[in-house]
Amino acid sequence: MSKASNFFIVFIKGIFFFSWFFSCGEFDPKIGVESEIPNKEGAPYVVTSTFQTVSFEEEKKNWLIKSKTALIFNQRNETLMDGVIFITYDSKEKEATSITADHATLNNNTRNVTLRSNVVIVNAQGTETTGDLFYWNNKDRTFTSPLDVKVVKSNGSVIKGQGFKSDQQLGGIEFESNVTGELTSDEEEDFFDGF
Repeated sequence: MSKASNFFIVFIKGIFFFSWFFSCGEFDPKIGVESEIPNKEGAPYVVTSTFQTVSFEEEKKNWLIKSKTALIFNQRNETLMDGVIFITYDSKEKEATSITADHATLNNNTRNVTLRSNVVIVNAQGTETTGDLFYWNNKDRTFTSPLDVKVVKSNGSVIKGQGFKSDQQLGGIEFESNVTGELTSDEEEDFFDGF
């Protein structure tokens, strides 16, 4: 092959490379971490591999939520999350409860949260509440669940039931139906004290 032929092949390859390079658009370092999606009906506006948001009330931290992934839907005003850690704070901004769940839905307007699948709520005293569906009411700062819920106090006492309701610190626990339990001998008379 002649030098002219080699030059011509290299020249064509160079044009092809530059055409391909410039047609791919600008490099966006957020691709794969966070990117905007065309906002079609039903499509999320933002998809992110890590997510965190904090809710404040009267300049005090009310709660914090983190997730491994999140889909933010502007038209539906909600954020869908997987791999969730949800922490509520008392009026002195001390951790009141720590919650883990497989999935959660945040209403972006009301700031209410629906926690689903393998939900575990633990308060500062070590009381653990488990179930598959809990609703966090941001205005009332309460947890509710219509499904089966199990509460285990740090001393081993257990209560189960349906129609669960409590404040954010797992105090004032109420069940509507199907209540059963196992009490430790030192707590038979005051099981609900401290709930």
